[in-house]
Amino acid sequence: MQQRFEQHCPEIPVIAQTAGMTEQARHEFIEQFRNQRGVIGFAVLGGVFSERIDLPGQALVGVFIATPGLPPFDQYHAQLAQRLQGVVELIDDRFAQPAIQQLLPPWWFRPDG
Repeated sequence: MQQRFEQHCPEIPVIAQTAGMTEQARHEFIEQFRNQRGVIGFAVLGGVFSERIDLPGQALVGVFIATPGLPPFDQYHAQLAQRLQGVVELIDDRFAQPAIQQLLPPWWFRPDG
């Protein structure tokens, strides 16, 4: 996704999270949002930048999530789903699109699920 973005918008500055970033590298990543406007940052959903970032004012004006961030559907997660009964609210209308619904576990759409 990052490479596609950079190909289509080469004039927009891009920064990206890398595997195994040191504390200093993480700090520098965040500081770029504070010091420069119009920067696009690519980070891993659920990664080190998913919590505890303080970017006050206009330092961060939006977030785009490119994937629903769902766990894999395997035996472990199937058992976990049976044990953890609850409600999942999909509030973005893109979740109504058939192409997106195909990515979701079938048991989400069963009334007894």
